[in-house]
Amino acid sequence: MRSIAAIVFLILAAPAAADTVTFHVAPGGDDAADGSQARPFARIERALDAHRADAAARKATGRAIVLADGDYPLARPIVLDTKTVPADAPLVLGAAEGAAPRLLGGCAIQGFQPPGEGDPVAARLDAEARKHVLVADLKAQGVTDFGEFVSRGFGRPSGPAALEVFFDGEPMTLATWPNDGWATIASVPSNQVVIDKTGVKRGMVADRFGYEGDRPTRWLDAQDAWVHGYWTHDWADSYERVAAIDPAARHIVTVAPHGVYGYKKGQRWRILNLPEELDRPGEWYLDRHAGRLYLWPPRAPKGSDVVVSLQEAPLVSLRGVEGVTLRGLRIEAGRGDGVTMTDCRGCTLERCTVANMGQWGVVIRGGARCAVRRCDLRDLGEGGAVLDGGDRKTLTPAGHEAADNTVRRFGRWCRTYRPAFQIGGVGQRVRHNLIEDAPHSAVLIGGNDHLIELNLVQRVCRDTGDVGAMYIGRDWTERGTVIRHNRFRDIGGIGMG
Repeated sequence: MRSIAAIVFLILAAPAAADTVTFHVAPGGDDAADGSQARPFARIERALDAHRADAAARKATGRAIVLADGDYPLARPIVLDTKTVPADAPLVLGAAEGAAPRLLGGCAIQGFQPPGEGDPVAARLDAEARKHVLVADLKAQGVTDFGEFVSRGFGRPSGPAALEVFFDGEPMTLATWPNDGWATIASVPSNQVVIDKTGVKRGMVADRFGYEGDRPTRWLDAQDAWVHGYWTHDWADSYERVAAIDPAARHIVTVAPHGVYGYKKGQRWRILNLPEELDRPGEWYLDRHAGRLYLWPPRAPKGSDVVVSLQEAPLVSLRGVEGVTLRGLRIEAGRGDGVTMTDCRGCTLERCTVANMGQWGVVIRGGARCAVRRCDLRDLGEGGAVLDGGDRKTLTPAGHEAADNTVRRFGRWCRTYRPAFQIGGVGQRVRHNLIEDAPHSAVLIGGNDHLIELNLVQRVCRDTGDVGAMYIGRDWTERGTVIRHNRFRDIGGIGMG
């Protein structure tokens, strides 16, 4: 009994340095305060500085930053590296109990009013739309960087989206025609066939394609219109800038490189970024010269309903750190990726929402034993999460994991080969996730010795052809992956029965 009592005494007498040192942050806080729950800081960066400077925090074996409820617009992305997070103690950056703090890669826009008399953009709107469209001056609210539209998609470089608009946490639609579905290419004025490097004949070499009807005569004043299409194959989409519209020939002329694999009669296309096509709730158009945002809102906006994306870099970036946990956060409204972990070990994204991003939700590359668990990844311009790491030469596993997540409505901008999970390297695990509502694949697989199990996959491959919900191939060395006990519902797209 005396020995047991001695052990209990030693445990209770453990030094206070073993405790976690916690600093608090709140939207109404003050960076000159002490970071206590009663006197929180205003910025996450201030709490990180306090951990580095505070003597007790430096001796602690655990560190925590607790965020109160509310919005945290990020003037710059959060970077957690070996300078901000020492290796001798794990860090938890998370929500206070019952809170759902939102890290915003953009800002709220207010001051919406009906357009005034003589407004040149309003004059181009459909008469019915003019009754509903509101306008806000972005430049007057400090928003001057609108980003750039670039040619994105299959075979094109990946990059940040331009400014986007979100209403009550949902993405709005850049003014587009047709509103639903697609138009089809009526003709291609060319006799020269695109032949790829393998000798396969594709579409036709041309800088233009033909259309039917007279709708494009409404677009002759367009300054920055873009066409999006599956130009030759239903598994390869891209965006092409419009150079001119020839109403006499019924041709749309594009800026080089003129469509993936050329153009092909009967293939699908649509056009976007036209005020003339802002004609239903949820659509918007930005006059980039004047900095004025035109929106047909789903309902009358109030407070911080309307948010525009600003940050192009990942909103939270972990670099070479160990034992960092992000918990209970909402990470939203960036033009690039939501969270990246590069060469990290034992880091976790847990019970977080990553939404309304222009590129990927989460990207994990290098390192080992990082995880995405019980998260909601949704409304993503590209894919859900990348898990990549390990050494294929030695088959050393990274052991990254994605488990118990919901991944939905991904592939908003790039609609092919941007899956819910893209896995590479060695030894990743994708387990017990719900994957739903996407135009192309759910899981793309490269590398070796992965485990993909117990996932429910539904309503994917909806907008593409010659596509599988899960997909691996073209390399006989990519062996050892186990795919088991997954369920598939309502899978199928163009020309797939």
